[in-house]
Amino acid sequence: MPIEFLESATPRPWKSDRVSADCELYLGEGSNALEVVVTERDDRPQKNWLQRLYTDRRNQRINPILVVVLRDDGQTVDIIGPAGENPDVKRDLETSQVERICESALDRPDHHAAQRFLSAVLAQIDEELVGLRNQGLLSTHELKTGVPDRADWNDAVSRAEGLLDEKGRDLVEGLGY
Repeated sequence: MPIEFLESATPRPWKSDRVSADCELYLGEGSNALEVVVTERDDRPQKNWLQRLYTDRRNQRINPILVVVLRDDGQTVDIIGPAGENPDVKRDLETSQVERICESALDRPDHHAAQRFLSAVLAQIDEELVGLRNQGLLSTHELKTGVPDRADWNDAVSRAEGLLDEKGRDLVEGLGY
């Protein structure tokens, strides 16, 4: 696959016979592991094409399956999954964001943890502040409008962009704490 995606993991080739798609398959941890199926298309796939690809890989198994379709030369992503007979389709997502989500899901200790993580994150992926649980501690309005007007905002964004792949202590220390 010429588009770079999930370079931190090693894929296996897989071909869907139902939709004639050449794919890369990434496996998570544990038994019945999460499977992330990545393929490319030049055009926007129809929902039934995505469902057939998902169903072909799922094949009556309990594994969580996340299908990722890279399009527009890897600039845009459509996804379907991770569970159920008729999973949600999310369209026109940012490639780097989906890549980070996939990496984090694949690192979960088992398929239960991966599915819980994906269900929580994908439920809010269309929101402006994905991953932020605002439960009265912060004003969403202030985060969206006031904070970007701060004098140090551009510098903070520049520093944070270099930390997108960091986790745990490295992330906290990189943020200056």
